[in-house]
Amino acid sequence: MPATTRSHAKPPWSWIAALPLGDNLAIPIIGVVGAAFGPFVLLVGWWNWDDEAWTFAKTPNAFLWFALIAGQTALWAFLYPIITRAIAEIDDDGLSLWGWISAFVVFAVPVAVVSLIGRKVAHADYSLPHHVLRVGLLTIVGFVVAFTAVVGIWRLSRKAGTVRPADADALATFLRLRVSLEQLLGAVGAVIGAAVLATGALRGAIDAAHKVDAKQPETFDVGYVLLYGAGYSALVALIYAPAYLRMAGLGRAIVDHAAPLPAADDAAFRDRYALRKDLTELMRLDVGPSASFKAGVAILAPLATSLVGILIGSQS
Repeated sequence: MPATTRSHAKPPWSWIAALPLGDNLAIPIIGVVGAAFGPFVLLVGWWNWDDEAWTFAKTPNAFLWFALIAGQTALWAFLYPIITRAIAEIDDDGLSLWGWISAFVVFAVPVAVVSLIGRKVAHADYSLPHHVLRVGLLTIVGFVVAFTAVVGIWRLSRKAGTVRPADADALATFLRLRVSLEQLLGAVGAVIGAAVLATGALRGAIDAAHKVDAKQPETFDVGYVLLYGAGYSALVALIYAPAYLRMAGLGRAIVDHAAPLPAADDAAFRDRYALRKDLTELMRLDVGPSASFKAGVAILAPLATSLVGILIGSQS
């Protein structure tokens, strides 16, 4: 099929590659800045901390939590350029105001519900000064990164609905959108999974501080971590399902248009059937959403990391 010329707006992070340090150092710079952001938010003001705060912060479990937060914010910095690049590949007109509102409601409401239920299950209290404000700020930044990917999936689903199977570049568009969908889904799963893992580590840090000093607050219930994992895995699946179904429908329509099956006794049947089989394999239409390795990992990442987080939290 003939290639088409498409214009791409420069992503907001493109200035990083233009630094005189060179392109090869762009990713390490992004990672270092991202890794420094999380600990800075948690530890700024340490010179004014009291003994109780230091009791919490000096436990090995707290150090592990700080390290996971650093890894989490580094992951955000690394993923955001990938997310914006994947969205640029969608090549659509963007979302209307109502589209932005709809995407926000679809993502934010379930997140709020899981968070509110989680607060009923357990209250996370510990001696880090202003910990609600600190973790709240990190949560907002992480939400923005994940929500950007969710908007991309939303736009991709809408774009897939506008592609006509008879278009000369329909197959190329499908393959491009499929790659973007995998990247965006992986980003959402990674961001949420990392957050759940850090929650499990925080549980262990609080428990370790309490064992060192009984005046420290007790840790929260393990159900809090499991709820986050199961709830967010279900949310990732719900975000992915409409886009997957739209893409699967488009793929089948492209196959039907490119290689319609004649009657079984037609001389062209064998060649047409072989072409349909090749197209189906190329477009991976014979692989369901749960059977796709990448999709399965992204969807189950929050639940899997909640179990890992519980194991980490128990090592105190």
